[in-house]
Amino acid sequence: MKSKIFATLLSAIVFANLPVNAIDELTDMRDDGKEAEVKKVLYGQLSDKQVFSLNNYASDAATSGASVDVITREDIKGQNTPFVSTLLNQLGSVTYGQGSGGMGQPSKLIMRGSDRVMFTVDGVRIDTITGTARTTNLSNFLLSDDYERIEVVRGSQGTIAGHTASGGMVAMQTRRGSGRLKTEAESLFGSYGYFKERFAVMGGNEKYDHYTAATWFKTDDGTWLEDNGRRGDNTFNNLNLVGNYGVRFLDGKAELRDVIRYSRGRKNLGMNIYSYGLQDFDYANTQDLTNALTWTHNVNKYYDYDIKASVYNSNYDMHYNPGFQYDAWNGLNIDRSHSRTNQNGTRFDVGTQHNINVTDWNRLSVGYNFEVENFRLQSAGLSDWGAWFGMVPESNYERAHTLQHDVFVQDSINIKDKLFIRGGARMMSNSKYGTWVTPNASAALVLPTFKIDGAKTTFRGSWGMNVNTPTLYQRFGDGGTYVLANQDLDPERVNSWDAGINQSLFHDKLSIDFGYFNSSYKDFINYNGGWPGAYVNIGRVKMQGYEGRLTWKPTDKVKVIFNYTYTDAEDKDNHRQVDLVSNNRINGTIVWSPVERFQAYIGVEGGTERTVANGAYKLPGYIDVNLGTLVRLFSWKDAHFYLQGDMYNLLNQKIACGYYGNGSRVFRPGINFRLGLFVKYALPEKTKEKV
Repeated sequence: MKSKIFATLLSAIVFANLPVNAIDELTDMRDDGKEAEVKKVLYGQLSDKQVFSLNNYASDAATSGASVDVITREDIKGQNTPFVSTLLNQLGSVTYGQGSGGMGQPSKLIMRGSDRVMFTVDGVRIDTITGTARTTNLSNFLLSDDYERIEVVRGSQGTIAGHTASGGMVAMQTRRGSGRLKTEAESLFGSYGYFKERFAVMGGNEKYDHYTAATWFKTDDGTWLEDNGRRGDNTFNNLNLVGNYGVRFLDGKAELRDVIRYSRGRKNLGMNIYSYGLQDFDYANTQDLTNALTWTHNVNKYYDYDIKASVYNSNYDMHYNPGFQYDAWNGLNIDRSHSRTNQNGTRFDVGTQHNINVTDWNRLSVGYNFEVENFRLQSAGLSDWGAWFGMVPESNYERAHTLQHDVFVQDSINIKDKLFIRGGARMMSNSKYGTWVTPNASAALVLPTFKIDGAKTTFRGSWGMNVNTPTLYQRFGDGGTYVLANQDLDPERVNSWDAGINQSLFHDKLSIDFGYFNSSYKDFINYNGGWPGAYVNIGRVKMQGYEGRLTWKPTDKVKVIFNYTYTDAEDKDNHRQVDLVSNNRINGTIVWSPVERFQAYIGVEGGTERTVANGAYKLPGYIDVNLGTLVRLFSWKDAHFYLQGDMYNLLNQKIACGYYGNGSRVFRPGINFRLGLFVKYALPEKTKEKV
């Protein structure tokens, strides 16, 4: 099988040198060259050197004072990976997929040792309301095909972003149509039952744009349990529907945009060993719905504003041991009832931000945000002990909600394009936890490097305070006997700062970045373990470390990025490392496009050992190497046909990704692959008839 995979990839490279029909000049392998001008209108001329989510308007990433990574559409296509998780795992100080039982299972994203990371899609917070922590389950947002940009900002960024960005934030933006009407179709298959079908239609001009896509994929997952090497029924089946529609008014100065996403997934829980070993008949259904309606208006060069209303609904429905037969100690067969837990959460959000250009060098932002969260939990069924003794089914019902009002102000100052200062504060008033004020500040100093032409040195630093309120799940438990309620939880408080230096050489072809970060948490919320357990506040947690990055772009055909991160995340009360945090982590990518019709990448990510279960067990260190390629096979009129493929875990390592109740480790699959066909078709342009 491995030889066939390598032969297929080799054939793809050979195909790249065969003659094909002539096509238009492309800005990249999958884009119509005429899209470039339209994209300037749609995206405010955002480039890979700019960031939007930090201020809610386009600004220079290098002079923001914060540590920022931007993944553009070109980066996503260049790596040709189907998963956001792969893209995130190749960034410095970022790890996704820890503590997971496989694809479709809730996983943590850890940034600088903290999983208190804010996720947004088109400005909508998607940290799960029903979740065990203020972190995001990306299972239903995992596919990268429909994203235009992914921005990663490290450190406490609560002034504009809000109270859930205590450890950093990841902002993902859905693709928008542009240019003449186009369609995309994709079909892939792979190892461990991987199967994917996708279709999209898009287009736009200076007045409107549209993007609609549907994707269905499934996988048998391939994770396996250490004790017996068995792969349970861990199938993940997922459907994603995406729509992004924009209309512009007032000669392009105003825009109304609506972005809607619906995802539905089913995850079989064959790795569940909390009771009676592997049980392939347990499963969970998940649904996520987001909708964001935004009005933006650039009134004049002195003033612009936006108004946004959004909703996020998340539903988790777990079915446990349906129709299970148990042979009790006394030999009695008991038909166990179908146990079920349903968690449903809805978040409504309305906000506005107004930006005033006081002078050419001073930009003031003020805003307001209102948020309401609703949580409902229902569970019914027999506990294990109840089933043994023939007790009647238990049922539990919980309902809760919170309200929050936020106001914020932020000022950005540019002094002669050398010194950049940004500062502000956010006041949050929560119906449960009272009123808090969280300040934030950053600065960057840009200087020409002494006696070196085409080089510059940038000193940066940022500081922020934030408050992370408990989730409704943490307060009310699961409604049963596994997680007990604790309504006495206090909010977490964090004080975070970082400082760094960036050295750019050869007109940005070579860039070296090094920095130090430090975050101190008080009243850190943690699960205390045991059965039954509860979420509790622990006194102090400190996370600090170093991060370095090298970026080399010698030509427009090669891009090399390498990251190293050292993280010391210590629970000061118990003097132990925080779970799932590697002390040492490396990652990086090489993207290579030797000719216009062929591109390939190789990615590396790995880390040293991590603890789990409050330090009770350890997961070994690992290194993961993956490879991807995209080849344009041929073109026929306005249709272009591509072969695409990728391979993961090329070293065939035993990479532990999680554990279960008795300390047994769960491992990712060995070497695996995806291979398929991508087709893009653009409708012919209309030509005016001669009179």
